[in-house]
Amino acid sequence: MATDTVSEGSPGGGAYRIRPLTDGDLPLLRRWLAESHVRRWWGEPAHELDLIREVMAAPAAEAWLVETEAGPIAYLQAYDGAAEGMGWPGLPPGCWGLDTFIGPPEATGHGHGSAFLRQFGDRLLARPEVACLAVDPDPDNAKAIRSFEKAGFVAEGRIATPDGPSLLMIRRPDVC
Repeated sequence: MATDTVSEGSPGGGAYRIRPLTDGDLPLLRRWLAESHVRRWWGEPAHELDLIREVMAAPAAEAWLVETEAGPIAYLQAYDGAAEGMGWPGLPPGCWGLDTFIGPPEATGHGHGSAFLRQFGDRLLARPEVACLAVDPDPDNAKAIRSFEKAGFVAEGRIATPDGPSLLMIRRPDVC
C-alpha cells in the first residue's frame, strides 16, 4: 500500500489530505458505517469493517481516509481489478476499482465526493499500471452516480455482482 499523502483542493477552497487508513481510524469508520446514508448502500457495519480490514491487508489494494481542514470526511479504497478476489469479471486490463463513502451526514451534498474522486483518480491514472478506473454503484443510488459522472466516470451498463445489480462506470485517462 502506498504510504504517501495526497493534498488536493476541496470545493470550499481548502485542501484534502488523503492519507493511508490506519487501525486507529477503524472506530471512526465503524461509526460512519452505522450512519443511515452509508448503511443503506454499504450494508451491515461489522461485516463491512471486516472487509475494510481485508483491503488494508491486501497487497493489491489501498485504503485511504479523506480529510479536510475541518477533519475526516470520507473513506476511499482502490484496488487492482485484475488481482484475485479484488475486481469483477469483464473489467478491461489494468483497470482499478474504487469504492468510497462520505461518513458525516453534514459533509454530504457539498461536492466533496466528485472533487476528491476526480483528483485522486488523476493521481491513480498517472501510474503506468493503471489504464482506467471503475466503480459499481447501485443503480438506484442516484446521488453516487451523479457524483461519479461529475468525476469523469461514464456508465457502461448494468452488471451482476455478489451484492446485487450494479451500474458499471469507467473513467479513462482522457476524461476530465
